[in-house]
Amino acid sequence: VSHEAMQVWGAAGKATGVEIANVFKDVQEKIGEFAATGGGEAADVFKKLKLDVNDLIALSPDQQLLKIADAMSKITDMSMGEKSFLLESLADDSTRLLPLLENNAAKLRELDEIMRNSGSIITDDQNAALQEAYSNMTLLQAASEGATNALSMVGAEILNAFADDAVSAIS
Repeated sequence: VSHEAMQVWGAAGKATGVEIANVFKDVQEKIGEFAATGGGEAADVFKKLKLDVNDLIALSPDQQLLKIADAMSKITDMSMGEKSFLLESLADDSTRLLPLLENNAAKLRELDEIMRNSGSIITDDQNAALQEAYSNMTLLQAASEGATNALSMVGAEILNAFADDAVSAIS
């Protein structure tokens, strides 16, 4: 999942009360299980939506969910109960994402557009620059601590050299 996509999905999860990282983990695990065994909890998803596991297995979890949402939107007579059952077979609480995933994820795409237009998404380039700045701040902090230690040692040596004489002179 790209850094940018994770921000949108994170906002979607926050808006719906879903821990999106857990949903992504569960979706990948269930699809992986189906790919390996041909069974498991995701079997109904692949059967009902006529999806090919090979089309999903190489995708990131966010793209897997979008592909599943797209397949659900193409079945016009699917009830909300059926959609909920299919999503829940992939990940607990994923039904809460259903309003965002309906109509080929129209609401999720709208949220993405709002976040991009408002500047609330940190782009991959911006994230790289922030990571570089963090690394540089860490280096500067280490260098500053090193200089402080060196100056402290010089001060300590001077103090130690004259301490006895200073105490004698004061006394």
